[in-house]
Amino acid sequence: MARIIGVDLGTSNTYIYRKGRGIVIREPSAIAVAEEKSKVVALGEDAYAMLGKEPSGITAYRPIKDGVISEFDITVAMLHGFFVKSAGKGTLNRPNVVLTVSQSITEVERRALEEAASEAGARSVAIIYSPFAS
Repeated sequence: MARIIGVDLGTSNTYIYRKGRGIVIREPSAIAVAEEKSKVVALGEDAYAMLGKEPSGITAYRPIKDGVISEFDITVAMLHGFFVKSAGKGTLNRPNVVLTVSQSITEVERRALEEAASEAGARSVAIIYSPFAS
């Protein structure tokens, strides 16, 4: 049976909730990527600590700006890393995702978030507005 997780993908922080376990991830929305191989080097707090101090060959990103995706491929990689941390690796561990969004986003931004979560490994994606999730 697939896991159901709740994701609050914010500009500053990402929260992931699992039923029965509570909030399992509470980390900055940041990722560090090796430039030559496009390999994820750090995620969350580790990547946030690198911002502005990256070693050569590594770039740190904050891919969410004002609640919407500014770097699509980087956001997909970040979400994938968070999904693996919260649900584990493998096709059997692909989570069903409930994603919270701001009421002020456009339909295009909403579809981009859905697509990013799907490409990151979500089995299915449901979108709800943040006030309802509260």
